[in-house]
Amino acid sequence: MNVSALRNQLNNGKVAAIKIMSNEGDIYTAQAVVGNELHTLNLDESGKPWVFHSYVEAKRALASCAVPIALETSTVYDEMVNSHH
Repeated sequence: MNVSALRNQLNNGKVAAIKIMSNEGDIYTAQAVVGNELHTLNLDESGKPWVFHSYVEAKRALASCAVPIALETSTVYDEMVNSHH
């Protein structure tokens, strides 16, 4: 989901929250929670995830979204078995 689509979904009240995903090292991505689906946020139509280098950077960039923003981390075990809680 690109930034424009995110704004539209926010304006329509469809985004329940945004999850900041802690990935390898200092790489963070974000997902919008729309209904029962997670949509990775992209800056443009390229399909590449919007990448942040800290939780604070991500939270600042998304502060105007007016929905809950939470950090979601994965453990080594989650990555090994490819499951997240």
